[in-house]
Parts: sequence; structure tokens; C-alpha cells
Amino acid sequence: MPIVLILGVILSFKSFKLIKNLKFEDNHGFKDYKNSFFISLSSKVGTGAIIGVLAAMYKISNKDHMGEGILLWVFLGSLILLPITYFEVFFTKLTNKSPREFIAFSLNKNLGFIYTLSLVLLYCFGFVGFQFSGILTVSKIFVFDNFSLQMSNLNLFFFLVVPILILIFSVIITKNHELFANILASTISIVIFLYVIMFMIFLSKTSNFIPTYFNLVIKDFLNPKSFFIGLPIGFLVGFQRIIQTSETALGTSSLSSLESKNNPKKEALIQVFASICTLFIAVFITSYIFSYANNMYNLNISSNSMQRINVYINSIYNILGLGGVIVMVLFFVSSGFTTILGSYHFLKNSFDIKEELSIILYMILLTLAGFFSISNFTIVFDIADLLMFVVSGINIVSIYVFVCKYAYKFIIKGENQNGYARTHKTKGKTS
Repeated sequence: MPIVLILGVILSFKSFKLIKNLKFEDNHGFKDYKNSFFISLSSKVGTGAIIGVLAAMYKISNKDHMGEGILLWVFLGSLILLPITYFEVFFTKLTNKSPREFIAFSLNKNLGFIYTLSLVLLYCFGFVGFQFSGILTVSKIFVFDNFSLQMSNLNLFFFLVVPILILIFSVIITKNHELFANILASTISIVIFLYVIMFMIFLSKTSNFIPTYFNLVIKDFLNPKSFFIGLPIGFLVGFQRIIQTSETALGTSSLSSLESKNNPKKEALIQVFASICTLFIAVFITSYIFSYANNMYNLNISSNSMQRINVYINSIYNILGLGGVIVMVLFFVSSGFTTILGSYHFLKNSFDIKEELSIILYMILLTLAGFFSISNFTIVFDIADLLMFVVSGINIVSIYVFVCKYAYKFIIKGENQNGYARTHKTKGKTS
């Protein structure tokens, strides 16, 4: 991980020197930028943000700290990783290549295949597992609060996971997944807006806790345990997805930009800004609400993912009542189902295999994700952690090699395939 981060810093400096004088004609207006931004934001923000942040807070917590230091660790990690998002989007737009094609071009086809396979597993198993965990926890809490019923893991699997799987597989088999995914995707922006408004109200009603929260952030940041775990958190949080996920250093920001008509510089800036907004929603909102509940009610952070989400939900309910919980549930369910449906679109378009085989592979991965999200969520989180390292490592190395070996041809000599009109100033001349 340190090697990847160091390589990312070197990559950013080299890339900036190459493109700083590069200019593009801009024939698009605010509407195009707005649409691209909201599509990107919608693909990033979701249930996985909350699940991932809560899990990360537990990992760096101890008896004296609740993991609030994650806020500063993510900020520091983002100083390195957000520029990588900019350059990965810029260079894939400039070359008009998908991430797999870009890696095959810069490195080789085998690494391009390994990257794609790892990203599919990360998406269809890891990220979908996050969604299952959120949806199941909300459902379990609803059943207990309204019917006073305790559900075992076996009951959760057969009465919640299996019906969800049957619903999803029915949509896929009848080939209606794109319709359902588009409907859900169109509502995500509204749900995100409501979620942010909900937090602003929560913040105003707990304003006396704000100084305490930032004091806890600083104290936990200086906690030695958080030092060794906190830095990689920039890779682990904020991974959100709708049809095709986009996140820092994973190359998926490039995927969500492929169909955009904005020039490379503008599109790269839009992706970075969307990532910044995602980090605010994912990290600050989640950690603040969770920290408030733990400190106000003297709770210990649980190793059980469902109990952590329960604390989060109860914190919202105690301050905002049923209305806040409804917004939160809408946020969980809409983003969760959008990710699950979108994962099939991503799998199908990543490999050149028969549709029947794609459906079978998709069913296997979703079933495993649903099973482990109940029986042992730590496995889902740890596998996702490993896959994110593999994917981000290959992606960053490919961009670095491209910058060192091939970028000059595309930038100076104009060997691009996308037709962007541009000028490059060198020693006072324009070429």
C-alpha cells in the first residue's frame, strides 16, 4: 500500500507537468456538466458508504476511541488519491479507451484481464455484500421493532435474502434489469438530496456536540492504532455504485465517464468534485451521527455490523423521529437495489461470454454475497479490501507506465482517437 501511494504521488507530479498547458475547446454548457455530475454522484453514494465507514471506524477503535479519526485519515488519503482520479479519467478520455483497454495498452492483456476480473468480483461480491448487509439490517430492525421477533441467521437468509435473490434473478432473466436500474437511478439524486437535508437538521439539533466531535477526531487521529490502519482508508470508503461504480484509484471513474461528451479536463474535474461530495456524505455524515450516539449514550462500538447500523438508525430516530428514519431507509433500499441490479450490467459488459453464463456467474456471486453478509460480514469486508488493493495497484501502475512511455505521443503528437480539439503550448508556441 505505501508503494502504491508513493507511486501515486510521483504519477500526479509527472502528469501535471505533461498536461498543464494542454487546452481543449469547450462546446458544452452548464446542463451537460450538471448531468455528468449528478450521474457520477449517484453512482458513488449509497449504502456501502455507511457500511464501509462504520466497519473502518470499528477497525481503528479501542476502549478510549470510537474511530472518529477516520475523518482526518480520509482527508489525508484523498490529497493523494483524488489527483489520481483526475488523471485516470483524463487519460482514458484522451485515448478513448475503457480501463481494461487502457491497461492492456499500457501493460499487457493479461493484466487487463486480471484487473477486470478483480473489479467484477469486487463489485458483484464485495460491494453487493455491503448492500445486502444494509438492507438486511434495516429489515431485521423493522421486524423486531414492530413484531418483537428475533430472527436467526438462517431465518434471515431464507426469509429476506432468498426473496431478494428471487426478485433480482426474475428481473435479470426477463431482461428488465436496465429498465429497473434506470428507474432507481433516476430517483437516487432526490434521495441523496433528502438525506443531506436530513443531516443538516440533525446537525442543527445537535450543534452542542460539534466541538466535542472534532476534539474526538483529533484525539483518535493521534491514536497509534489508527495510524497503521487509517491511511489505507482512503481506498476503502466512499465506494458507491449504481450501474457502474466510480471511485478513487479503482479506474471506475473512467467507466462512468466513457459516454460523457465533456472534454477530458472538464470531465476529470467533475469526477473529482463528485468524489469530494461523496466523501463528505459518506465519511463526515456517517461518522458524526454514529459518534453522537456512542458518546451521548456511553455505548461501546460493536464488532457486529448489524449492531453498528442499529446504533446509527437509533441515533437518527432519537433526534429526528420517524421522518428521519424513513429518509434513511429510502437511502439504504434505493441505493442498495440499484447497486445489485447495476452489478449485472457491469459483469455482462466486462466479459465476452454468453448471456446464460453471465447470469449463472451473477447468481453464484450474489448468493455468496448474501450468505456471507449474514454469516460473516468480516469476510466480505476483508475480501473487498484485498480486491481494492489489487485493482487500484494495477490501475495506478498502468497510468504511471502510460505517462512515462506513451503520453507524449497522445498529448504532443495528437495520436488520440476521440477528436477533441486542443492546443498545447510549448515555449511560447502553439502546436
